[in-house]
Amino acid sequence: SAAEVRYANWYKEVRAKARKYPNVTVYDFTTGVSYRLNIFSNGAHADAEPITAEDTAKMNQAFGKTTWNPKPVWIIFSDGSVYMASTHNTPHDTYHIRDNNFNGHVCIHFPRTEAQVTAIGPYATKHQKEVDRGWAETQAMAK
Repeated sequence: SAAEVRYANWYKEVRAKARKYPNVTVYDFTTGVSYRLNIFSNGAHADAEPITAEDTAKMNQAFGKTTWNPKPVWIIFSDGSVYMASTHNTPHDTYHIRDNNFNGHVCIHFPRTEAQVTAIGPYATKHQKEVDRGWAETQAMAK
């Protein structure tokens, strides 16, 4: 539920959780669609790929088209914790799962400070705006 979603800094809290629990469920609270991703890289954001072809299909259903435009989502880790984030669905660069109908990975961005986002650049700023927009919507749902 919306009341369970946490808004936590990627560097201070979420990155360690992503290392411990790399298989996550993405819940697109605007469409009600959920799908699974495997996080395989934890730099300035998380790099992840759909686990199965069905997960790829559900992800693309949630977005409606392939786009770099991020949207806010809830990320559910396998320990049950839920975090605010944003992601896109455009495959690019490195990937490991060969039978998921997705030749690349997506980026998942979690909350960061303004200074952290600014240091990364404009695309991180765009993600942070979606994270914050999604957080406002989540808070409204939790009331």
